[in-house]
Amino acid sequence: MSTPTEPASIAPPPAQVIDDLPCRTCGYNLRTLAKDGVCPECATPVVASLRSELLREADPNWLRRMRSGCELAYAGIWAAWIWFIFFQGFHAGLFVTFAIPGAAAAAALGTWMLTIPDPSGIGEDRYGRLRVWARALGIAQFAAVLVSSLSRSAHLSVYPLCEGSEMFARFAWGATLLWYLDRLGRRTWRSKISTGYRIQAFLFVGMSAVSMAAWIALCIGTGPRSPVPWALGIPFSWLNIFFLYGAVSAFDKVLKAEVKAATQSTGPSVWRTAGSFLYSAKRLFRRKNGRDQ
Repeated sequence: MSTPTEPASIAPPPAQVIDDLPCRTCGYNLRTLAKDGVCPECATPVVASLRSELLREADPNWLRRMRSGCELAYAGIWAAWIWFIFFQGFHAGLFVTFAIPGAAAAAALGTWMLTIPDPSGIGEDRYGRLRVWARALGIAQFAAVLVSSLSRSAHLSVYPLCEGSEMFARFAWGATLLWYLDRLGRRTWRSKISTGYRIQAFLFVGMSAVSMAAWIALCIGTGPRSPVPWALGIPFSWLNIFFLYGAVSAFDKVLKAEVKAATQSTGPSVWRTAGSFLYSAKRLFRRKNGRDQ
């Protein structure tokens, strides 16, 4: 007589694992981890990294740093415009000579902070190269402004060439920064902001070309009293400054709303805070050879 066999135990369904996915907090590759697990580096739950690519789902600290960069950048742009007017009215003085490069340095530093990469690595495949170019051209425009100001105060014969280099570097930096804001703006809930930056980038390039043409016409012998640079070059240069200032200022307002939305989402915010604390504690008790004590 056969004995009854025990029913086979029903194995629990395997936990769903994910493919390549960067951690939203530290950028660690979460491949092969379960969706209900946590990041082994910073203890951020995997589900927090499965959210959308919107900026309001990103690390709030990263958003705050970018907003500080926006504020510093448009402060430098506005200061450069004020000192430019002052310089045109008084022409001389070491204070004005070094004030304009100081404003350009603030704009360059603000650009560097604004183009800080996402810690999770999201977006680098789409605008990573553009972000690097914006940083490099921000530094280039500061260097060009500094050399141009020093050459003018020293009454050097190479000043026209330095002035042309300054204009070209500033225009290239502004256009690249607008294109970067266009790409980054696609990660916001306001879909129309990206189109607006794209239009402003085209207008900025067009007005920059007119300003450069007016400067070339002045250099080839139209004379210092020719109305060409005043009728074309200077007004379009001022409009360019207003375009760039308005674009960066508008993006600062967008980042302000994104930071508020990111901090109000209590779940991911608490996860990131706890994860950062555990990650710091883990690194505190870690030896140099990589083994924990």
